[in-house]
Formats: sequence, C-alpha cells, structure tokens
Amino acid sequence: MSTIKLSEDINQSKADARVWWGKITGNAYADFEGNKDRFIGYLQNQRGLLYEDAKNEVLRFENARQVIKSKSEDIKSEVKQKWSKLTTEEVDALSNNLRDFSKSVQQKYYNTQEEANYQIKTFLSQF
Repeated sequence: MSTIKLSEDINQSKADARVWWGKITGNAYADFEGNKDRFIGYLQNQRGLLYEDAKNEVLRFENARQVIKSKSEDIKSEVKQKWSKLTTEEVDALSNNLRDFSKSVQQKYYNTQEEANYQIKTFLSQF
C-alpha cells in the first residue's frame, strides 16, 4: 500500500469519526467538518488529487457559495438573462444546490455535465 493511499484512508477515518462525534453530541460544526473531510477524501479518490489540492477545491467551492449567497438577487437576475430557458424555480435552485442547477442547465441546453459545470464556473468567476 502506498503512503498516499494510506494517508487517504487515515483522513477518511478521521472524517468518519468527526461525523459520528457530531451526530452523537449534536455538534453540527463537527458533523459539517467531518462531511467536508469526507468530500475531500472523495475528491482524492475519484480525481486522484493530492490532499492539499482537494482541500483547495473544497475551499474554492465554499467561497463561490458564499459569493452566491451574498449577491444572490443580482446573480439571479443575470442568470435569468444568460439562461433564459430556465424557470424561476430552476434559477432559485442556484442558491440552494449547484448540482441541481447544473443539471437544469445540462437538460435545457443539451450540454454534457462537464460543459454545464464549465459554463457555470466561468459565469460565477466574474463575481
């Protein structure tokens, strides 16, 4: 077993322990951090990223989500202009779940998931 794989397994075990501890103590922050660590582990395993790269990817996602929350009405207006085929409910999904929004863009514009994600990422980078 390589040291990288061993490190991934240890990090995954720590994440599982945090989630478990958060659930039994009712500590939402520990639960959240554990799930964040699980997602970092998922990125490591599925994309072959190093821990720091996966962690940075999650931080970029969190930052993008904060930007969306803080500028949500302005962004919704611009999203509606860019993707006019989307319904108000689908545009509102952007505030709650990027994955659902990405699926809507994919379905309405006949894009692949990667194309939809790229378009959304490019669009959000202007904010």
